[in-house]
This record gives sequence, C-alpha cells and structure tokens, in this order.
Amino acid sequence: MLLPLRYWFLLLLLLCMACAPPPKVVTPPEEAYAPVQVPAMQAVPWELVDGWPDPDAGQALEAFIGSCRAIRKRDSWQIPCAAAATIDSADPQAVRRFFEHYFVPHQVRNADGTGSGLITGYYVPDLPGSRTPSQRFTQPIYKVPEDLLVIDLRKLYPELGDYRLRG
Repeated sequence: MLLPLRYWFLLLLLLCMACAPPPKVVTPPEEAYAPVQVPAMQAVPWELVDGWPDPDAGQALEAFIGSCRAIRKRDSWQIPCAAAATIDSADPQAVRRFFEHYFVPHQVRNADGTGSGLITGYYVPDLPGSRTPSQRFTQPIYKVPEDLLVIDLRKLYPELGDYRLRG
C-alpha cells in the first residue's frame, strides 16, 4: 500500500529535523540577573512630600535664616538667603512659595528600591584656636572637661581609623 504524498512529505520533514544539530542554548550573562539599581536620591514634586504644605513651615524658614549667617557668602546661597530675609515667617503662603521656589525635595531610596531604613549624619566641627592669646583668640581653654566622654571607634569600626566621638 502506498502512502499519500502528504505523508511522504511529513516523513521527509521529520528525517531532516532528526539530522539537524540541536539548538544552541544561550545563557544570558550574569549582569542580566543583577538587581535593578535605583538612584539613592531622586527629585520629586512638592505634592509628594508628606505633610507639605506644613502650616508650621515658618519655623523652618527661621532655621534657614539662622543658617544663612554661615552660608550666605557662598555664591549658590546668596540669593536664597537674601530672599529669605524678606519673608514674613508668620505668613504660611509666603513661606510655602519661598521653599517651593528655592528648594527641590528629594526622595531617598535604598539601592534595591525600598524606601525604609536608617539615615544618620555626623558633624565634625573645625574649631579655630591659638596657643597664644591674640585679639581674635581672647578666651583660653584651660583643660579638657572632667566629664568629657571619648569613644574610640576603631574597636567597633576599624575602617574609621583614628576617629573618636567626644561629648
């Protein structure tokens, strides 16, 4: 019994497929599995800031004006500091417009995209002084305060080297 032509064609196709080399398996590089990195800080609109507009933002304005005593000589802070001095901290609308005009809020994220964690900050003051009295340095420091706490961070964090906390 002869097979119809379409079966011969199917048989020929199966034989050709059996003779073909197996398909090449392509493995994506390791980077393809790396987690997506997000920027640590990203600018966001003021509408996304929790609690904004703040009815007590006048206190923030007063704190900023206090900071201007130290930063107003820097080029990038001259205009905002001058503008802040003209704002009535009791006028919530004026305070809101000031901050929204001169500042850009940023959202802080972890590298994996999550938004919870701990942010710490350290202030290391540089205090000018002199071993001899002068017109600028009129008040002596007689000794280290007896109740001064000194914490050597090398024991906990060797990478911090010679840093010590004092308070």
